[in-house]
Amino acid sequence: MLFEWISRHGDGAPVDDDAERQVLWRLEGLLETLLTEPLEADYREAVAAARRTVRGS
Repeated sequence: MLFEWISRHGDGAPVDDDAERQVLWRLEGLLETLLTEPLEADYREAVAAARRTVRGS
């Protein structure tokens, strides 16, 4: 879910400082090199299921 949040907020991430924004961009880039799930056909459903799990529903 962290990757999804960072990628959705991208340039408009709610950060107060350019240094924080750069860290988020670097983290997104790192996650892009590690994760295969965003390329899967059922990625959106996997994210939705993770959100339901976190919410406890």
